[in-house]
Amino acid sequence: MIVCETDGKIAGYAYAAQHRERAAYAYDVSIYVSPEYQGYDIGSKLYGRLFDILERLNFVNVYAASSAENSKGIKFHEKFGFAVVGTHRKTGYKFGKWIDVIWLQKRSANTATILPSLCR
Repeated sequence: MIVCETDGKIAGYAYAAQHRERAAYAYDVSIYVSPEYQGYDIGSKLYGRLFDILERLNFVNVYAASSAENSKGIKFHEKFGFAVVGTHRKTGYKFGKWIDVIWLQKRSANTATILPSLCR
């Protein structure tokens, strides 16, 4: 977890966690920026640092989820190279209603150098 602290307050954080127990080199990522600190590029700096760390850990795939209604969050992830890969219908419960959850995926630029050969 990476935390951005400003004036003694947590302005935002980002973290990665294992996506699935059996999925090698795959992480779920999440980011939060406090509403009072949005618009100051904190989210971009947090994700930039997080992805630097994941590159050093030889990640291949990173996944993020967003409510379908959160177009700002989806566009934010697309800015970092994520692409929408699917929708889970009515799987999230937020603000008293069931919502669709959009899944996004980002692949490492150097996957060819870190994947083991399957032809040996």
